[in-house]
Amino acid sequence: MKKNYLTILFLFILSLLWVIYTFNDRLQYQTIKKVAFNNLNINKNYPEPVDSKIKDIDINFLFKIDKENNISTIFNFGTETNPLMLRLVKPSSLQIIIGHNNPLGNKVYSLTDLFEYDKPHKIRIKVFKEKQLWVVIDNVVVINIYDKKFNFDIADIKIDKNFGRNISDVNVKYTLYRKSQLMTIIKYILVLFFIALSTQLLRNNLKFFTREERIKYVAALLFIGFLMAIFYSVGQNILGYTDPKNTFLFTPGNMFTDFIGPVRAPDIVTYSFFMTAIKQFFLFIGEEMSLTLFIVGSICLLTIINAKEISEARLSRSSIFHIAVFSILSYPVLFAINRGNFEILVFFTLYLFAYYLNKKKFVTSAVFLSLAISMKLFPVVFLIVFLSFRKFRAFIYTCLLTIFLNLSSLIIITKTLSKDIYKIIVDYLGIYSGSYMKEQVIDNRGLVFAHSLYGLLKLKIFSFYKSTSITDVTLREVTRLFKLYSFVEIGLFAFIASYVIFIEKELWKKITLLVISMNALPYVSADYKLINFFIPLYLFINKKEKSKTDLIYVILFSLLLVPKNYYTSLLNLPDVSLAIFLNPILMIALSSLIIFEGLKNIYNKNYAKKIYKIISK
Repeated sequence: MKKNYLTILFLFILSLLWVIYTFNDRLQYQTIKKVAFNNLNINKNYPEPVDSKIKDIDINFLFKIDKENNISTIFNFGTETNPLMLRLVKPSSLQIIIGHNNPLGNKVYSLTDLFEYDKPHKIRIKVFKEKQLWVVIDNVVVINIYDKKFNFDIADIKIDKNFGRNISDVNVKYTLYRKSQLMTIIKYILVLFFIALSTQLLRNNLKFFTREERIKYVAALLFIGFLMAIFYSVGQNILGYTDPKNTFLFTPGNMFTDFIGPVRAPDIVTYSFFMTAIKQFFLFIGEEMSLTLFIVGSICLLTIINAKEISEARLSRSSIFHIAVFSILSYPVLFAINRGNFEILVFFTLYLFAYYLNKKKFVTSAVFLSLAISMKLFPVVFLIVFLSFRKFRAFIYTCLLTIFLNLSSLIIITKTLSKDIYKIIVDYLGIYSGSYMKEQVIDNRGLVFAHSLYGLLKLKIFSFYKSTSITDVTLREVTRLFKLYSFVEIGLFAFIASYVIFIEKELWKKITLLVISMNALPYVSADYKLINFFIPLYLFINKKEKSKTDLIYVILFSLLLVPKNYYTSLLNLPDVSLAIFLNPILMIALSSLIIFEGLKNIYNKNYAKKIYKIISK
């Protein structure tokens, strides 16, 4: 009964904290004044007598500067000591000057050093109360930076009158706030209660779990995580936020594009030659029909797998609930379906690989692993499992069948595309070594909705410079990281592979470590790949061995499978979701716990042998 009271109190405190976090804008900040000027008259000054350290500002206008104009300050929103100023420095540098708590008193940010004269430009400047500066020129984001030390005033809005007819559509909006100190105190108190209750519940539940308890706890955490994400998304929508804050999925309007895009481009090799052949089959049966079969079939197959892996002998209400939660309420499943990504096919083949491996049918297992590797290269890490069991024949079968499937597919592609093999291979390598590397790995397209260790290290670089923008400085640092990371990647995988081959004995732990390798170690790992954590989770749930650390594993697996795309000013970075940071950390924690337990068991066995020898003498 005491445990139930603790659980209810824990959920109550969690709910209060989540309401405060979701509606922080409304609960934490009280509006003092709201001002809007549309088509502002540049011949007038607009003084602001009210002072506030916390403010939202939105300025946008259309302007043009003639080459002969001798203009320096275009506008100043603040005071001389604490400015928010846009200025042009000859010959062609457009700059923002913003008040800052540093010895110089302000910061200067270059928007462009190649300003084009005699041409109209559209500019929008926003400063958020969280101390984030966001600037867009001609629909291109040029500044997106967060700095707690920004400190500027709103005193007298001044537009340079020499502009005359060269400036138009001047719109200014700002809101002044005061922060609720009472709400801050309440948050701290609730956080302390939450930590204390979490610690007590964890201590009370560190016990040997039955299979049913593992399923129940995972389903409960997935369900709570899903409800929290829905509540947060709806709350952000109510507060007026748009994408990406009002959804934990990909940009609305881009649903199924990972399926539709490749199918509509049959001449481009997608992922591999074998996957391209599958894509061409989908194109043959029709885009709409194939998409319907793909989505509906994926959900049905996943439901069947979950029914097999987590249901009881007889279906009960609780079993149906658990199956539904596993099948349609976890984040990677929703994300993979939303994107229509072929990773779902990889997941199904990897599941069958692990299923037959667990039954010690190694040759059958090898067939399904070769199918997975043939679709996407990353599952090649699972070849290590065959080496760990000394099943060299299965290892060789997998390699040979993978080569056969891709060579056969390449021949089919040459016939359907009427291209020679050399041209197809060159184009394929060009995509993944050229545009993919530039946009996904060096630039930031591969950072959002992703969870790689490389992305986590990129965050560290961006955190130092307080910006996720690729500038000359950050580009140099990211390029240096890119060159070093391959050594990190190879070193970590060599360590994990050695551990799996020579030390780890439990299959579910071997598979977990290799899924982590497949997800965390590549330069880019999109969130749909998290669906593969269901494979070791099934093995963990159905394992016969019991351990007092089962609850910790339940929590780590569950946290990897719930939505975490909550936007915050974490690490001094604007518009970075917690998922980019948390998912690699959770994988590091999960792998560290497995390896620690394995090394501890070896130590205990060696210690026991020494004691036995001493006693026997």
